[in-house]
Amino acid sequence: SPVTSPEQNIFTELLKISGIKHKVLSSQKYVNGKWYDGGRGGDGLQYRGDIKAQGLPYVVNNNWIVGNIPKIMRAKRWGHWFAEEDGTCGDGVLQEKIAVMLRSFDLLAPPYGPPQAAECAPDPIQGACQHS
Repeated sequence: SPVTSPEQNIFTELLKISGIKHKVLSSQKYVNGKWYDGGRGGDGLQYRGDIKAQGLPYVVNNNWIVGNIPKIMRAKRWGHWFAEEDGTCGDGVLQEKIAVMLRSFDLLAPPYGPPQAAECAPDPIQGACQHS
């Protein structure tokens, strides 16, 4: 039923009936949040390696994690968060932040360590945090 279907399925069906011209983006260049820590289980290293073999992605979506605070924590841990508390990107340190971010794509590992408990919401099906 539409209520229990994943939102992507609903969106796809709406596109079909709308007649709106659209293009499906490459999942190798516009990767989902599994890139970070493997989504629900695992560490995502194999997935990141497969993506890297195709070149750098254009976009890494910060999905496959529940809640804004965990998403911000994960982005910061990977060096993919640039906003400071004052709304700037940190005067004078933006180049350093970009270098850290690029290093994460080269090493395929988060520069600021593994996920913390507060970053991981319990999996609604399996019950426990599935990050390794």
